[in-house]
Amino acid sequence: FTPTSYSQLLPSYMAQRVHQGPWSESISAYSLYAISEFKIRYNYGGTAGDSQHNGEIRMRRVHVIRQTLSTEIEKRNFIKVTERRPYNTYVDYEITATEPVQLTIPANKFASEWEELIPPIVDGWEYQMELVPVEVRAFQDVNGPHGSVPMYAPPQPSDGQPFGDLFSAWVNEKITFGIAEPIAGMIGRNEFPAGTVKWTADGLPPQNDVNTFDVEWTSPGLKHVNLQIGATIFRLYVNVPDTLTLDYSGNLLNDSSLILAIGSFSYGSISGAGLTAKNAVEATYGQTSGTGGTRQDAIRHSTWNAIGAALEGKTKMIIFSTANEHNGQFSKAAIASNTTMDLYNNDVGATVGNGYFNSPNPLPNLMAQMELKFDAGDLRAWTPKNAPVFQHSSILKKSDESKIFPP
Repeated sequence: FTPTSYSQLLPSYMAQRVHQGPWSESISAYSLYAISEFKIRYNYGGTAGDSQHNGEIRMRRVHVIRQTLSTEIEKRNFIKVTERRPYNTYVDYEITATEPVQLTIPANKFASEWEELIPPIVDGWEYQMELVPVEVRAFQDVNGPHGSVPMYAPPQPSDGQPFGDLFSAWVNEKITFGIAEPIAGMIGRNEFPAGTVKWTADGLPPQNDVNTFDVEWTSPGLKHVNLQIGATIFRLYVNVPDTLTLDYSGNLLNDSSLILAIGSFSYGSISGAGLTAKNAVEATYGQTSGTGGTRQDAIRHSTWNAIGAALEGKTKMIIFSTANEHNGQFSKAAIASNTTMDLYNNDVGATVGNGYFNSPNPLPNLMAQMELKFDAGDLRAWTPKNAPVFQHSSILKKSDESKIFPP
């Protein structure tokens, strides 16, 4: 049974109480989406309402609910924590087990499936089980090495569920990943057994039992960051874009070096292709470059590279468009996430356009293909999708809004 309205959650036999905590954009602040639950108690003697033998909670059923219908499938990650203490004592509970739980709210629904929490019954021990959210956000508070503004200020993503999405950072640009409450507090109070929480990343020293983890790399490429809680690994991905590795040597900060690399005719041809793509996309979407959403930006870049490759071949086109990103990085304080997205979409467009080398008037066909590729999720896109180029979260998804990597 998946509720489709709040009224179905109100009867006392189903939902004894509803917790609703506001989302927070702070790494350390507690943020828990709305939880509905009902409890099954049992009685077999004793008179005190909270005693071990009278009214003890033996099972709880929990699920995630929304205030409005979801427009797409939403997945929330939790850890099911089992704790115990000696019976009839008031000492602190000790954590004995952790287990991953992912609750899914289907599209056009209000609530996820139920998750049962059934503590073990062991003589001499009092057990309890809780479902705690696993929320991770990236944070930056200083400019990048070439003057770019902090991408993850405030911390992103707001829902704390970036697993399978793509972050970005320049070479020598630091990102801090942080775990939100309540897990952050549990780590700070040493409630987990030593070594339960582990952070690792490509080429960086690991850290255990800490709330935050700093990453910074000295070389470009796709980097992996793993948060392990117990036996469960939550994977994060960071791209460090490379605007320097090309098929020739030379400084791309000025037009003369680029003309030297690809020739003056090709330089003029590809420059013209860029203007053609820009005008066509702006005419289609009715917004100038930089003010439209991610669809307009992705299709403009991919269409430009497709036309340029059809005119001059993929190699020269990628040299030119990578030089454009290089110039943005070192001369215009571009943020790394925009370059990560552009380099990927440029390559997709140039690969398609190369198949139309020397074809007459390739624009209508190639732009239509880029539209189809965007709808199919074959391009990269920032989130939220309608935000302008300098106001998005700097977290990338596939252009159909699905995850880039398996969570």
